[in-house]
Amino acid sequence: MNESFSDVLGVLVKQRALGQTAAEASWLIGEGLLTSNVKGVAIRSMKEPGTAYDDPVLGKDPQPGHMDQYQNLPAGDDNGGVHINSGIPITPSILWR
Repeated sequence: MNESFSDVLGVLVKQRALGQTAAEASWLIGEGLLTSNVKGVAIRSMKEPGTAYDDPVLGKDPQPGHMDQYQNLPAGDDNGGVHINSGIPITPSILWR
């Protein structure tokens, strides 16, 4: 949950600084971090989890957007899935806008 809250707060700060409404925001985490050689727009999409990238080298964005897609990972893999599963509680935050 803490990763989800961090992502939401980060986007809210960006929205405020740019004078955007929730509908106008990109809801992308790490937008602009990928090079032009990578097929993707960010490292995570809060608006559409699992769609941030689909690249031959990186693979497909594994982030689920619904609890029925939850990835039960071991503690040594993404700290139990804190980043990968962060899209699950984020999606309602966007719908709430």
